[in-house]
Amino acid sequence: MQTNFAILATAATLLLASVAAQVCNECQSSNDAICTSQTQYKNCMNNVAIGTAATCPTGTVCSNTADVCVKSESVDGVNILDVCGSSSGSSGGAGNGANCSVCIGSNKFACVSKTQYARCVDQKVSTTAFDCSTDETCVAEALAPYGNLCVPSCALTYMGLSADTSTCTNEIYTPPPVVTVPTQDDLKEACSTSTNTNVFFNEENTADLTCSSYIYCENLGDSSWLAILYSCTSPTPYYSAAANKCTATKPTRCTE
Repeated sequence: MQTNFAILATAATLLLASVAAQVCNECQSSNDAICTSQTQYKNCMNNVAIGTAATCPTGTVCSNTADVCVKSESVDGVNILDVCGSSSGSSGGAGNGANCSVCIGSNKFACVSKTQYARCVDQKVSTTAFDCSTDETCVAEALAPYGNLCVPSCALTYMGLSADTSTCTNEIYTPPPVVTVPTQDDLKEACSTSTNTNVFFNEENTADLTCSSYIYCENLGDSSWLAILYSCTSPTPYYSAAANKCTATKPTRCTE
């Protein structure tokens, strides 16, 4: 009995260490900084934010690293995190935990509400949600160490976890809308109206609110265009116009 309790206590400690790691608007032990938004942060002393906020340079985001601000393309979602960006624009709504509707690393599932989870496809949550059992809460950080992200309330309380800080705060998952596939005429129009004067270039697909696609444009002359729609896939599922390539970090313009 004592052995079992020791194992459970150790497991609880490990899970707590994971959960206490990086959350938007909370001081991080990894760098003594608090990310107050995707591009702003304050310093922390004794786990308390002090002083005025600093703004990260253009093209960088507030992270869990010692440098605090890192280039967007450096974010891998596992070791280097876009602390506030992971929850901005998530479909669960304001106040969600940093891991709500976010596919972490190679995880095949993600929490999408307090009591629901969804499958991850190319590091994006699917539109179909699955319910945890009665009296269970979805905690993303529990998946790796325990192989299950649905945690019984009794274990949640014992481990000192809160759904408000460790997972989603929304009650019901609202899936992202189905992306409308543009026609060839739409793609060519996007190329022809672009401000880019190169013979061939990548153009942002502004109609795609998920930022998961972009348009390859090639000027064939005589107002003729070759336009091809490309999709970004894991581990870089988002197209960044600033970086002109697919990245792991969701651009701020994305609303889904």
